[in-house]
Amino acid sequence: MAFYQMQVGADIVTLPDTAGPIIIPPRAYLVVCRNLYTAGGSPGFEAVWGNNTGVWGDDSLLENYMVVEAAFVLPNSGGSVALTGLSQSILSWTSAGGDGISWERVVPGGDAIGQSRDPAGATPGQVNSLTPVARDLALDTVQAGRTGDSTTIAVTIVNRGLDRVNGAELSLWFVDMLGNTGDSLLASVDLPPIDSGFSSLVVRQYALPAMYTPMEARLSDDDRPGNNRLAFVAPGDGYPPLIVNEFLPNPQGLLTSEWVEIRNLQDTAVRLSGWRVGDALGDVPLVTTEVSVPAGGYAVAAQDSAAFRRFYWWFEGLLLEPAGWPVLNNTGDIVRLLDPYGLEASRVAYEETFTDNITWSRGEAGTIEGVWGRSDTAGGTPGRPNRIRLVQRAEGLVVTVTPEIIAPDGDGRNDEAVIRVTAPPAESYTIRVYDRTGRVIRTLEEKAPDLAAEYRWDGRTDSGRRVPIGIYILYVEAEGVESRKLTVVVAR
Repeated sequence: MAFYQMQVGADIVTLPDTAGPIIIPPRAYLVVCRNLYTAGGSPGFEAVWGNNTGVWGDDSLLENYMVVEAAFVLPNSGGSVALTGLSQSILSWTSAGGDGISWERVVPGGDAIGQSRDPAGATPGQVNSLTPVARDLALDTVQAGRTGDSTTIAVTIVNRGLDRVNGAELSLWFVDMLGNTGDSLLASVDLPPIDSGFSSLVVRQYALPAMYTPMEARLSDDDRPGNNRLAFVAPGDGYPPLIVNEFLPNPQGLLTSEWVEIRNLQDTAVRLSGWRVGDALGDVPLVTTEVSVPAGGYAVAAQDSAAFRRFYWWFEGLLLEPAGWPVLNNTGDIVRLLDPYGLEASRVAYEETFTDNITWSRGEAGTIEGVWGRSDTAGGTPGRPNRIRLVQRAEGLVVTVTPEIIAPDGDGRNDEAVIRVTAPPAESYTIRVYDRTGRVIRTLEEKAPDLAAEYRWDGRTDSGRRVPIGIYILYVEAEGVESRKLTVVVAR
């Protein structure tokens, strides 16, 4: 090395050799850095890539290659580094690339370069991440989500090596906040043989008691251990803490702002720092200051908070105005809510919007909890419990009555019939109750454009009078499409 110099652009960098010539052992590495140790309050190379003791070389695992300091600056937008002397080697780049990600050669002596794909962003003192090795299984992605009462973990493993890999193993570990795995093994999975250039997807479901569980996926050792681990956070019992509860994608008339309502499902306040709201194309931070949604409460994120307040003059809840609002499409889009770990806490897809500032709303009570429909009133109910009507898209008319025999005596048992209807698209819908002579005694819907999530008949007429015991006919019609008749018995 005594006969070599490093050239960065037009600047010549003389490599230090105050202790004599620098000799690199066969197939070993030398790293030339600008600051080996902390300088100007910023961590140096040893702090980032070593053990941060302030002494390079005292860790045989992390600090097992040579590092020297030299004064140079690499331009971000593009440039070149040349090693000149008995022979010459040049590496050139034309763009800054990703933050914290190095440029590297694909193969030694070759002209092709690329951005490092190592999880750490670079591989100082190691074989470049783009250089093929014989056995190289890599953890490509780990996705964790909540499905019912279970946590689904999906791991994609890619064979980036030259050879087929047999007998490898994937293991999933619980880790503490310091990143230690200890003996907290959740599961291990024997992987099938994976050919070079192919991938394998492993999907498993587990019961995780904590709402947020720090974890790590690990592959058995191979020729490139740097891509054999990926840390992630998995959602568990009680997840998600926040959900999208109502939204208005098509404001009209005096209302000139889109908005999304968020509901806190927890019995404690939830801080919004790190949470994001978005559509199918992107997402933005909900807040830039420390704000919390109260226990069991609501927050509204508005495209224009001032316009929102002019229309909803009565609103007194938590109102947010995220910068760079993701405009929602009127012809259909996806509303997404992401937590501070990047997990999708809530996702609602829609294919149409409504007139008169009717919102998309999530059912909040009893059997309709979680069912999406249109708001019962124009403008919706931001900051208040939703009242919804269902958009009908069924292929046929289905009507259920529970129970079929009611005893409306006020004792709290079978006092009313719960009526649920799913129907095909129709111009209007009608629901009536008839007595045995054919007289209409109760009208629950009359040529309505859509249906509520459920209806309740308490054995009374439209005027509020209790009906005699006997058999009554429930008639449901999707106008011009289909109708149904069911019996309801009123007993004492």
